[in-house]
Amino acid sequence: MRDLLGRRHRAPRLLRAQLYAVACVGFTQMARGPADRLRLLLVGAGLIGREVTGRKHGAPRPVAIDYRGQRLIVWVDRLNDLDVLWEVFADKQYDELRLPQPPSTILDLGAHIGTTLLALHVRYPEARLAAVEPDPATFRRLERNLAGLQQTSLLQAAVTARDDDQVDFFPSDDAWVSGSTPSGERGEPVTVPGRCLATLMRDLGLDYVDLLKVDIEGAEWALVSNLDERQFGTLVMEWHADMHGHTIEELRPMLPAHDVIAEPLRTPGRYMVIARPV
Repeated sequence: MRDLLGRRHRAPRLLRAQLYAVACVGFTQMARGPADRLRLLLVGAGLIGREVTGRKHGAPRPVAIDYRGQRLIVWVDRLNDLDVLWEVFADKQYDELRLPQPPSTILDLGAHIGTTLLALHVRYPEARLAAVEPDPATFRRLERNLAGLQQTSLLQAAVTARDDDQVDFFPSDDAWVSGSTPSGERGEPVTVPGRCLATLMRDLGLDYVDLLKVDIEGAEWALVSNLDERQFGTLVMEWHADMHGHTIEELRPMLPAHDVIAEPLRTPGRYMVIARPV
């Protein structure tokens, strides 16, 4: 799936639209029943139409996803949102995660539009959820997608090594590749607040999180450089060595109180890290 996703992502506009037209037929597998499948197909067609005409974004539209027997409503406004839905709800990216006990608190850094938290809420309905997302447009969709959940706290901020009220953040049309450094895939910077983990947890009213999920597109080194391991239990993190230049072997000494397991992803220099308390 990642190979196909990368091909769609890098393709010129018209070819990209054609590839998504094929993909949208497969995306309907995430829905339950003819009506929900048709709705997902129509939303996909509308997003492809925007792509062809150059109108990348518009008003978010709801799709219904079937996940573990529950019908979830997710608001999307760009084609790449459908890829993210597929990774979480069809590929079940986080379903193999095993915790020693159900978490009381889950913090998602780089929460995107909230799909991971929606999935974790289905698994752990009693857990308090907290989310941090820097991209202003993505944060609005995050707010909408998590609005119906109780015990949920959200902050718009970038994860940084130290607090700074004015941090450059570089959004992308495909929000999953937005980040804190410029690249050819990212647009002009917007200014967002930057906060270290200790400040984020204080502002969210958290003393400790049982599960810390991190997907911050290259800012992981800034995060782990100032981590207090006493503040979290299990850590699940995408490690982008191709972006920040620090290897997995450099990460391990930063987490001496955790057992670090790293599985390589398809993209060279990227890993899925699971760190559990020793």
